[in-house]
This record gives sequence, structure tokens and C-alpha cells, in this order.
Amino acid sequence: MRATRRFWATAGVSISLVGLGAVLSELSLVLGGVAVGSWLLAHQIAFVTKTNAVLDETTVTQSLTPRRVLESQPVRIRASLSLPDDSGPLRRVDLDVPLAAETAGETTLDIDGDSTSLAVACTASVAGRYTVGEPTLTFRDSYGLFETTVTEGNTESFRVEPNAPRDARVGSGGDQISVGYGEHEANRGSGGLDPGELRKYLPGDPRNRIDWKATARRGEPYIREFESSTDRETVIFLDHRASTAAGQAGRTRFDYLREVALWLLDRARDMDDPVGLVSVGDEGVTSRIHPGAGIEQYRRIETALYDLEPTEAPTGRTPTRQAEATRQTAARLATDESPFGRTLEPYVGNAETYVERVESDPLFTAVRTTLSRVSGDPWVLLLTDDTNRAEVYETGKLVRRLGGYTSAFIAPGSLYQGRGLPDAETTYREYRDFEEFRRQLGGLERVDAYEVTPGEAVQSVLQQRQGARR
Repeated sequence: MRATRRFWATAGVSISLVGLGAVLSELSLVLGGVAVGSWLLAHQIAFVTKTNAVLDETTVTQSLTPRRVLESQPVRIRASLSLPDDSGPLRRVDLDVPLAAETAGETTLDIDGDSTSLAVACTASVAGRYTVGEPTLTFRDSYGLFETTVTEGNTESFRVEPNAPRDARVGSGGDQISVGYGEHEANRGSGGLDPGELRKYLPGDPRNRIDWKATARRGEPYIREFESSTDRETVIFLDHRASTAAGQAGRTRFDYLREVALWLLDRARDMDDPVGLVSVGDEGVTSRIHPGAGIEQYRRIETALYDLEPTEAPTGRTPTRQAEATRQTAARLATDESPFGRTLEPYVGNAETYVERVESDPLFTAVRTTLSRVSGDPWVLLLTDDTNRAEVYETGKLVRRLGGYTSAFIAPGSLYQGRGLPDAETTYREYRDFEEFRRQLGGLERVDAYEVTPGEAVQSVLQQRQGARR
């Protein structure tokens, strides 16, 4: 409770009367001062009693609609009050709107009429999680001598997401497994995120759950079960090096990779699976969140994903198109067991050996150092582009050697070339080259490889090429 200036002025009169009466030996002045002081005390006790009584009978309910919006989209905040017949000293209700959000409408409700609700729209232009605190109730006595504020009700929060792409497509060899944000048609089964045991195909099993690699090895259809297990630690490795910034603003390789990372996090959240995050920039690891489960863990990872932006390549280390082509050729030749491949491979690249060159790359190093601290059979979710295919391929082999399982989600550079495809034939050739690499990576034991593309980009490339050849 806070005493106002009017209270202190009245108390001053009381003290002055008592003091003046004592000096002048006037009992009437002393009694007058005591009477004013007693009135103040009685009024204070009555104010506190009435305030507590009103609080006991007052309920404030706060709600938000919607709870997840894009940048600059409005969120409606509504506070509803249930008041006693006599609200007494309750004078005002104030909403605790985030300072970073702009509001349209009044955030204060004066309790002087029949209105018992307050609604306001607020917008935030910066992505993140915002908290709307408990509304504040202001009590003031009828004479303006005392005032107190009390927070009452519930706290709510809403998420503002960046204007990121909503048409992320995850596929495998032209077969789509994820259509758009939040939708899932993965052939990994509906049992969970943890790859389990193989079993023979039975009549009635969905075809999209067939493990084609196991089927090819054994000569008959096999199904791989995916269990909702929390024993295996899952780590998301998100590449946000300078190369992932390629593409249109808001639709870069990194924007799409982050959308897939958020989708994977939602799946883990739904199953209460332990998950961690390692982000990798041009100079190495930029953040590391160790695997764990629970609301706070998922919220921490989600916030970290939204905070990430592509890093800048160190001066003198940005690969030229010719150098990148050479590295990609070296990666293909390293997996080519034909006589031609074994003969040509030593002549491609620089003086470093292939593995030595790969082991100096940030993503490979981040995975190796992280898995050295993870017990059991880790599941690695690798999200990157195809700028350094050799590094990605060797990373998959590394996880396999360490007993883990890899799901690689790769953004092919050929499909992120801005508005319009410059040359349909060239784009198709580059995409076909990427698809060959993806198949090689996915052909490794305990490795699955998927492409991450904008919408129907693959079909667009194929259609443009067909049109160009007519």
C-alpha cells in the first residue's frame, strides 16, 4: 500500500494540531489533531479490509488468440474480469503488454461502468517468444489517501516466427516425404523417431514403411520398425555457414534447413524424446545444447534455432566455383571403386590427402567432437547444403563407425539460384549430379539421405528441361 500526497498533507495537519496544542496548552487543538489522526488510521484499516475482500471475490482470466503468428501479424489479448457486486476501491486494470510489441487500442480499463473485459491487439516485428504478464489491479480509496497495485490472473505467452518459407519439401529421389510446414508423410513409420528392428513384410503393412536397402540385401521385402524410445540421444547438427545464405531473401538454403530443423524438433517434442542442438558456422561450433527432454529443453532449442543466421566466410576461404567443382569430383571419386576411379582419384584435389582435408572442415569436426561425449548409439540429424559433399559423405561414414545412425537433410545448391532458373539444361545436370551424390550417401549402412527443396522445385526443373528440349 502506498500513501498519497493527500494522506501526508492530512497527517501533517494532524501532527501540527497536536504540536500547536501542546505548545499553547490548548486541549481542543490536541484533541482535534488526535481525531484527524484516528480518522486516518480507521480509514486505512477500512481500505485494507475492503481491498482484501474485493480481491478474494475477483477473478481475472487472460487469453491470447492466436498463440503463434508471423512477424508483424497481430495477437489479440483479452482480459475478462469477474467482480463482486460492490467493487469498492478497485479503480483500474492494466494489461502487461511486452515492451517490444506495438499495441492498437487501450491497455487500461477503468472500473467505473458496466464493462468487465478489456481487449487489445499487439504486433511484434522481431521473431521470438513474448510473455504477457499478469494484469495489474489498482485500488484507491474514495478520498484519494491510499493506493495499492496487485497483479492478478494468469501469464500467457505467444511465439512470433520469422517470415520464413512455408513450402519446405523433404524428398528422397523425387519421392516427397514432407509436404509443407507441419505435415508429415515420412516412410519412417509412425512409431517414433528411433530406428528399431527389421522384420519381414506382412500383408497389410503400408508400402512406405519398406526398408528398400534391407530388401535389396535380403532379396525379400523387409519393414523397419521405428520405436518411440528415449534411450537413444538425438542431436541436430544445423549448418549455418556462409554458403547456406544463398537464395532469395527469406527463402535461402538456411531458411529451409531451419524449417526442417523446427519440424524435427516438433516431432521430438510430441514424443518427449531427448534432443540436442549443435550449430556450425564457418569457424566451427557456434552453439551447443546437450541432449535432454522437457518443455524448457525444447523451448531453449527452438529459441536458439530462431536466433541463428548464416555466418560470414573468413577472408580468403570462400571457395571458387572451380574449387568447389574439384572438391565435389574428389568426393565422388573417393567412393568410386572402379579401376577408372581408383586411377583418377590421386590426381584430383590438392596435396592434402582426402581424409585429412575433410577432417579440417567444421561440420565433420563438430560431429566427431560431439559424439565423443555421447554414450550409446547416437542418432545424428544432419542439416546442411551440398557445398562440401566430401565433408558430408565422410561425416556419415564417421557416425556409422561410431555406431550411430544418420539422417542427412541436404539443400541442393542448384535449386536455390534466385528468381527463375538461368539455364534449364545446366540446372538439370547439376541437380542430377546432386541426386547421384545423395544416392551414394544414402547407400551407406545406417545412413538415410534426403533433399530439402523449395516447394515443387524438382518438378519445376524437370518441366523446364522438357520444355527446353522441345
